[in-house]
Amino acid sequence: MKNQFGINKLLNEKEIREKKVILDSLMKGLVITLSSRCNLKCIMCEVRNTQWDIPRHIIEEVIGLFPYLETVIWQGGEPFFLEYFEELFDEASKFSNLKQMIVTNGLLITDNWIERLVKNNVELTFSIDGVTREVYEQIRIGADFSCVISNLKAIRDARRKYNPEKMSLRLHVVVMRSNYYQLLDFIEFAREYGFNAVHLISMWGNNNSAENIFHNREKKALAYIDTVRERIEEKAKRYSIQLLNSLPCNEKHAGSAQEKGIDYIADNGLFCLLPWQQLNIDPGGGVRPGCLCLKNIGNILNNGLKDLWNNEQIQVYRKKIIDYEYKSWCNAACVSGQIGKELKSS
Repeated sequence: MKNQFGINKLLNEKEIREKKVILDSLMKGLVITLSSRCNLKCIMCEVRNTQWDIPRHIIEEVIGLFPYLETVIWQGGEPFFLEYFEELFDEASKFSNLKQMIVTNGLLITDNWIERLVKNNVELTFSIDGVTREVYEQIRIGADFSCVISNLKAIRDARRKYNPEKMSLRLHVVVMRSNYYQLLDFIEFAREYGFNAVHLISMWGNNNSAENIFHNREKKALAYIDTVRERIEEKAKRYSIQLLNSLPCNEKHAGSAQEKGIDYIADNGLFCLLPWQQLNIDPGGGVRPGCLCLKNIGNILNNGLKDLWNNEQIQVYRKKIIDYEYKSWCNAACVSGQIGKELKSS
C-alpha cells in the first residue's frame, strides 16, 4: 500500500514552494463544524442560531480523505453530543499520521472516552470561560462546574498513568464582560490541570450584547486587559504553556505587532499557507480556508470538498497571497501580525 500521506505531504510542500494556484495535492487539514446541536446554551454562542447537521455524504467524503490528512478539527455544537461521533473518532484513529483536535465543553466525556482519548493522537480543547462556579455557570447555561472539574482531574490522572505526551490539552477562553478580570487566573487554572496551551479569543458576532467588551469599547475592561497582557504572557512562559492570544490589540500593542512584521511561514515569502493546506466548514455549510478568513469559497451543500479545493474562489485566495494583494480578503488581525504563524498554517 502506498504511503498516501507522505506522498501528498511532499507534493503539497513542493506546490507551495512553486506557488501553484491549482494543486494536484489534497488538503492536509480540515476544520469541521459537525452540528449545531449541543447540551448547553452559552450566552455568547451564535452557532446554535443556525440549525445545522453536516450531510452524511460529506462525512463519507471526509472519511475518504483520512489517509491524506495531518489534522482534523471536530467542533460543534458539541461533538460528544452526536450519536455518530464515536464511530467517526474510531475511524480516524486508524490513521497514525492524523491528529484529531476536538473542541468540547467537556461535560459528556465518560471514563470510557477518557482512556481512548489519552491513548490516541488527540488534542482536546476544553471551552471553559470561568475558573469559578459562579462565572462559569453564568456563561455556560446548563453546565455543571463540578462535572467539568471532575473530568479534568480524571484526564490529568489518565495522562500521567498512560502517556502524558500522547494527548495534548488546550484551554479555549472567550473573553467577555463576565470573565475578563479572571485572565490571570486562567493561566493558573491551565497549570493546575495540565493544559499545554491557552487560546484567548474575543466574542464573534453578538455585537448587541453587553458582554462584547471589544465591540462596545468598554473602557474599564479594555484598560484592565492592557494592564495584564504582558503579565499573562510572562506567566504562561514561566509555566511552559503555549499562549495563543487572539484578543484585539490597542494602538500600543498593535504597533508592537506591526513592528515585528508579518511572520512569513515559507521561504518563498507567503504569510499564510491555509489556502494551500486546509478547508474550514462553517455552520450552514459555508467553506473558507480558515475560521478567520473573510471570504467563502463555496458551500458543501452545493459542491464536495474536492471540487471546492481547486475552484475559482480558492484560486483567487492563493493568487491574492502570492501577489501581496490580500488585505481585502484576509482578516486585519492576520495582516497586522497580531495573529501568529501557528494559526496561519495547518
